[in-house]
Amino acid sequence: MTHKMAVSVFALSGNEVARVEIEADRSVHDLHCKIEEITAIPTWKQKLAHGLHILDPGSTLEELDLHPCCEVNLGINAQVIAVTASNDATAKLWNSMEGDCLQTFEGHSGRVYSVSLSPDGTLVLTSSHDETAKLWSAEDGACLLTLRGHTGAVHFAAFSYDGAFVITLADDGAGKVWNVRCGECIHTFHGNAGAVVNSIAFSPVGESVLTAAADGTARLWSISGKTCLETLSMAHDDSVNSAVFSADGSLALTSSCDCTAKMWRLHDGTCMQNFSGHKDRLYSAFFSPDCSMVLTSCVDGTFKLWICASGICTHTFGEPGFELMSAVFSPDGTSVLAYTEDGVPMLWRPAERLCPQTTEWRAMKLDGSSAVDSNLGGHVGDINSAVFSADGMFVLTASHDRTTKLWHVITGMCVKTCAGHSGAVNMAQFLPERSTQLVQTDGKRRPSKESVAVSKEAAKFS
Repeated sequence: MTHKMAVSVFALSGNEVARVEIEADRSVHDLHCKIEEITAIPTWKQKLAHGLHILDPGSTLEELDLHPCCEVNLGINAQVIAVTASNDATAKLWNSMEGDCLQTFEGHSGRVYSVSLSPDGTLVLTSSHDETAKLWSAEDGACLLTLRGHTGAVHFAAFSYDGAFVITLADDGAGKVWNVRCGECIHTFHGNAGAVVNSIAFSPVGESVLTAAADGTARLWSISGKTCLETLSMAHDDSVNSAVFSADGSLALTSSCDCTAKMWRLHDGTCMQNFSGHKDRLYSAFFSPDCSMVLTSCVDGTFKLWICASGICTHTFGEPGFELMSAVFSPDGTSVLAYTEDGVPMLWRPAERLCPQTTEWRAMKLDGSSAVDSNLGGHVGDINSAVFSADGMFVLTASHDRTTKLWHVITGMCVKTCAGHSGAVNMAQFLPERSTQLVQTDGKRRPSKESVAVSKEAAKFS
């Protein structure tokens, strides 16, 4: 028989704001709900910490091994910083928690396809149909550099993990690496005999770049591009659509039009595992954060979970015939986010969190069906991108309906709709996990999304 716990909840000011009696087998989210009943602070704005550890809403109090009479600290998600890219030729910086536009980046002469923030949160990177990428100041919206050299629309751009370099990918079939300090193109990547480069990625450790090409190969390069460190030759029997690194940079995962994905050891180019079972070409493949599982997405509307060590498929999700656009792991690997062109993102979770490989997985639609406010309902246009926040608590979706929506993962509620673009929103991204600050437009320092501040809702208890 489970025992009851007495939980004292303290604001960051040190004042006690609630006392809650709750069964030990209940989840942290249930504790959030009881705190909301007492304080009127919405569950999606709460962050609970015990000591130095943030409490995972999906865990039970029993699993966290808390004392029957314990104290927790209540913080408030005051803001969740995000950036968006739109067909209206602009990008925008938002506090998506409140739906406030903090900055607009104007200067492209064509649709903006991608957007991201530098690791330190001070720069914004955009890529556009106008064949350029641009670097902007997050503080005042000024364009600092324009990266010219592609001869086709630039549909992707990203920062390296240290923020010193940028990669771009364009419709001219080439990938490029650029120096952020001076805007110089360091190297241009092509496949064999000028084959189209389909994907490009920076290593999470060290200075290397991974490319995937239509010639059926993937290659590991030095960041200068002058040295090919490893060629995954004869990687696939058809075009390689994606290539990604493992978290420690030692492995690569490729997906192909030959209906398979493969796992590679990079230091010698050995194929370690083949993931075969899809009936059509693959969009993408991703490692789980701990590299124990692989997630593959197929154009037939299905995605599969695989065990890395054995190559065994444990679960198949989705429905053949649907236009599946993407499927990705949550930051802790316990959930999968997938979306189709019909405008409804889906969250899949294992019934037993500690046994994701063997348990049944359940789906939840992020459609805003329970929303009283129509502004917090689902999208009314195609979904163009969907991403998790670094803490896994929120999902950000970008849509053809010109809006971006922030969703609370545990409840499936739409927290806020960000409206302000006059064209389809092609991409939305959160502030990177490692950012410690973001420069506010008034010259003050704006805390990152990881900062927990006492908001107006909590101030009354101080």
